[in-house]
Amino acid sequence: IKRGELIKMLVIADSGGGYYPAGAMDGRKNSFKDVEKSNAYFSYVETALDRKWIDRTSDEFNPDQPITREEMASLIVRALNYKKLTEFDNVFNRNFTDASELKNIGNAAIVTGMGIMSADGGKFSPKLEVTRAQAATAFYRYLQKR
Repeated sequence: IKRGELIKMLVIADSGGGYYPAGAMDGRKNSFKDVEKSNAYFSYVETALDRKWIDRTSDEFNPDQPITREEMASLIVRALNYKKLTEFDNVFNRNFTDASELKNIGNAAIVTGMGIMSADGGKFSPKLEVTRAQAATAFYRYLQKR
């Protein structure tokens, strides 16, 4: 699944399905050079940025790139407003066999602990690209927990 697609799904779900960005984005400049106003994901990416689900750490967002498991975990944690919890690294289960590959073990621990995402054989696989089926399953579980 693409980064822009998952952002769109989360924004629409968080808005109760009634997300109508047209008026809210009038006069808004694009925050990322690869997500211009004409881009289908523009309003969703800008809304996610406003809600602090994503950070502007570069000039590009890459909305058409596949999303990784670690990126999806971070988005879900932020959409649940649990990002602050991830700063307390010592409270999380570190039993992931690939823990050294994770930028933030808290994101992985929260989404696996809540049953939103899984760790196969103790491995989180943070760099693995997310399939549509995996995204749909995680999204469904996210909606249940939210």
